[in-house]
Amino acid sequence: MKKYDNVPNFPGYFVSKYGKVYSRRLERSPNKFTNIWREIVVQPNITKRGRIRSPRLKLFNQDGPCNISLSRLVAIVWVYNPFPDRYNEVMHLDNDPTNNFYKNLQWGDHSLNMQQMIFEGRRREGYQKGINIKVKSGSELEKSIIEAIHNKEPVTAISKRLNITRKTLYNTRKRLNLL
Repeated sequence: MKKYDNVPNFPGYFVSKYGKVYSRRLERSPNKFTNIWREIVVQPNITKRGRIRSPRLKLFNQDGPCNISLSRLVAIVWVYNPFPDRYNEVMHLDNDPTNNFYKNLQWGDHSLNMQQMIFEGRRREGYQKGINIKVKSGSELEKSIIEAIHNKEPVTAISKRLNITRKTLYNTRKRLNLL
């Protein structure tokens, strides 16, 4: 495969459809190049919570260094963005952040990304699935909340037992001056 500079605003870099990145830079200088391409080896990022993220790279141009994720880099070069002013997030269709093949990536916004997460049932551990409602004064639900608060039950336990979100519980406690 013949390599050529294909990363916009970053001369001296080539990104393949499979997520491999090559550089022909001699140094971290914006103007020193060679004809020999070398592969940049990247490792997946692991967050403090143990979640795997797409690898990040440090690319150099005339303005200096820039950190960019590998999935965004592949999407910029190989994936068509129908609404560039609206779609600014890169979504992995198989939800594997290490799979950066261009057919696995899609442009979207945060809302589309969250809809995909909910549709596929990928919620964080401990994510509240209760109902967000306004609790009416004098209702049985309000009495149950007051009783649980007086019994010093934890907020998460109350919200799970009564099937309400923590936000609903907070709003009710605030309205009743029980904070």
